[in-house]
Amino acid sequence: MDAKEASEIVEAYKACISKGTEGETTLRRTSWLPYSKPKIKFAYFTLLEDTVKKKGRLSSDLRDNLVTSYSLLDNFVDDAIVDKYAKIYQDWQSKKLDHNKSKKDEKLIKQYLSYTYTLKGSDLYDEINKYIVELLEK
Repeated sequence: MDAKEASEIVEAYKACISKGTEGETTLRRTSWLPYSKPKIKFAYFTLLEDTVKKKGRLSSDLRDNLVTSYSLLDNFVDDAIVDKYAKIYQDWQSKKLDHNKSKKDEKLIKQYLSYTYTLKGSDLYDEINKYIVELLEK
């Protein structure tokens, strides 16, 4: 993959991010992605390597932009999971002030919260930042 193709892939991915999330959740549909997650990751690394090689540095604005968007990649999950948790979240929103909500309702929203916690992107944040540090130290 060359830098031009990498840039096109990253921009197409960012366009998917701009579609937003499903309902009021933090989840995004994998079906929205124009390429596979591994290809998108490879595009980021290729683009970073090319930029550092050509310019000898990485501007803080570009770095922040790339790190932020890369970190959202885990929020793209299987459409069936998005549908499931979007419904759970919507049901919870309609019931949260209801004093008659059941333990099942609470269990389901805790399941959603637990699932989304695993998608926070800190692993991806660390992954891309470590790669940037390696590139800049060369």
